[in-house]
Formats: sequence, structure tokens, C-alpha cells
Amino acid sequence: NAEYMGKLGPLVFGDAKLRKKLNSVTGPAIYWAIVKRILCEWILRRSDIVILDIPLLYERPGFLWMLKAVIVVCCSPQQQLERLMQRNGLTELEAQQRIDSQMPLSEKVARAHHVLDNSSDRSSLQRAVDELYPRLHAYWPSGALCAGAVGAVLVSITVWLTVRP
Repeated sequence: NAEYMGKLGPLVFGDAKLRKKLNSVTGPAIYWAIVKRILCEWILRRSDIVILDIPLLYERPGFLWMLKAVIVVCCSPQQQLERLMQRNGLTELEAQQRIDSQMPLSEKVARAHHVLDNSSDRSSLQRAVDELYPRLHAYWPSGALCAGAVGAVLVSITVWLTVRP
């Protein structure tokens, strides 16, 4: 898989038409795999909150109708670039192509219900998550949970390549 990604990445991130074609082929399968996982969390695990990591949430908005809240985790553009290069072993050009292929982070931040700042260290981000988590339960009215599923909150964390320092 890593071998294919190493070869596929430069192709699709350097060619918008090819990327669009790839997304049209893989998108439906990814969508239904995520829907299946959501249903598993609701029904089998009786989860109150389901967290999704969907970097292309706004570009492929098939999930927006299901979400009660969107959380965007952000950092500075320079940190984002450096972290992506370090994490994925990319050149600056390759990392910038990946960043440029998505909606600008500033737009995602503007659309978000909640924003978590990841410009510091992991412990700072963890504290922000710990502070936010109890507030997520406000997205459903008291007593709205039925068998742990109906009224459950779906939260998308649009990590956008910024969580891992």
C-alpha cells in the first residue's frame, strides 16, 4: 500500500483532473465504508458521539447533512507544511501540492462550529480536546438519546494534516 501511495501521490497531487477522476472512483466506496462504520458505532457500540476524520469534508459534502458539529484542528500554514513534510517524508513541493489540493484551512476554520488550535504541543491540544468534549453533548436535547443511537451526535474533526506534530 505504501509503495502504491508513493507512486500515486505525485501523480494525483500534481494533476487536478487525475485527482478528480480518482476521487470519483474511490469516493463512493469510502462514503459507504464510513456510513457502515457510523452505523456500527451507533447500533453495536451504542456510542453517543461518533468522531469522523474527513479531510475533504467540505469538498465532498456527502456527510454534512448528518453532522451536528464540525471541529477543525488548525495550526499555522508553515507548521502544517513542516509537519506534513516530516510525517510523510515529502519534499516541500510535494507537501505544498497536497495542501493546495484542498480547501484553504482558513475557509474550513470559518465554517467550523469549533476550532482547536494545534500550533503548540500535544499536551496543549489534549487540554483543548478535554475542554471541548463535554460541550459536545449540548448538541442533543436532554433525553433525546433512544437506545443510544437516535439523536447521537456526529462530529467531524477536519484534522487537515495538522494533528501530528
